[in-house]
Amino acid sequence: MKVLLATDGSENADRAAAFLASLPLTQDDEILVLHSIRPFPVHDEKETMFVNFKELKQNIATRILDETVTILKAARAKISTIMDERYPAEAIVATAAKTEANLIVMGSRGIGRFRRLLIGSVTRAVAINATKPLLVVKHHGRKDPDIFRIIFATDGSDSCLAAAQFLNSLPLPGHVELALVHIVWSATADIPDRLALEIDDRMKKELARIRKNEVAEAENIVVQSHYILNSRFQVVKDVIKMGNPAEELLNEAKSLGADLVVVGCRGLRGFKGMMGSVSRQIVSNAHCSVLIGNTCRAPEPRDVYIISATP
Repeated sequence: MKVLLATDGSENADRAAAFLASLPLTQDDEILVLHSIRPFPVHDEKETMFVNFKELKQNIATRILDETVTILKAARAKISTIMDERYPAEAIVATAAKTEANLIVMGSRGIGRFRRLLIGSVTRAVAINATKPLLVVKHHGRKDPDIFRIIFATDGSDSCLAAAQFLNSLPLPGHVELALVHIVWSATADIPDRLALEIDDRMKKELARIRKNEVAEAENIVVQSHYILNSRFQVVKDVIKMGNPAEELLNEAKSLGADLVVVGCRGLRGFKGMMGSVSRQIVSNAHCSVLIGNTCRAPEPRDVYIISATP
């Protein structure tokens, strides 16, 4: 496996490196450590001269890369470094494509009250534009250090099934327990319960039929994921709920003490735009790490990247 680790030298990026070092990688695996810098001229106090910080920033970048390599020493994988002079999202997506990386790893990052905004900007840009799975590592207190708990959000889409196949190939620490979660965005969700009671008997039967079919479809979707994941993981729980996908997934992740939430690149089957909203909410608000199984499309030259100074 070839892993692209994006680092900005922050504490959260170092935690991502430490998590990567804890995985049971082998000498056949490879870790590419990427740090992006963008030289820019600034005025001095008299605004009469431009001072180019390129050399200074390159020196700092070299130190960041060296420190990250030190953290990764525990990993048995081959390690190399890359310095890039583009904005983080653009550098990450382009480097992952060029090097044919199998996985992109980033640390969760934010500053003060803008923490969620910064997480959403670069991560969303990478999630939308990259064709590689994206792992956003978040630091949290493990419920049980001997058990690694995963929530797999299944929706029956091709991207979700591809995410399951990728999860099967991912080296993970220790004993793994996995919960399959499917959230039904019901066709009747926008009908308030108080008004549903006023519907005539014919419509009540129709609503009951719709909900019954939705549950049956949900059970079939869960079975599909079982078929792929049972070969490696111990599936300890199946969860089928109706409601808002992001809210329900976040609640289950917290309730089960998950260490990782896995979502496909679509979010809800059939709704192309849902990838941005559901995945963004999960990445921004989950207490634990998040894996987005991106296999949607190749980036095009006209793509517009959301820019931020940090991954």
